Amino acid sequence: MRRAAAVCVECGGDKGGRHHMTQRCTPCREAFYTALNSANKEVHRAIRRGLLPKAKTLGCADCPKPASDWDHRDYRRPLEVTAVCRVCNFKRGPALWRPEPAKA
Repeated sequence: MRRAAAVCVECGGDKGGRHHMTQRCTPCREAFYTALNSANKEVHRAIRRGLLPKAKTLGCADCPKPASDWDHRDYRRPLEVTAVCRVCNFKRGPALWRPEPAKA
């Protein structure tokens, strides 16, 4: 039987006995979902304001299927999105989300 890693994929710290499918420790998970939810809210606001069309009205950028999602490559840039189908969105994986490092 395969054992899941006991370390966070973001910071390398201990996941603290979290479920084997959990990839992040609690602080990293909370920060990740905060960034993800904030970016998704910005997209929904832009759609309501007419700045972005609904993704379902477009075609997928990666394959010939119709789009169903707006994909972020960087949650720090919430309106830089690409229309993709659900399968291609999962293939692309999660977006960047960590705060940019402070400049010295």
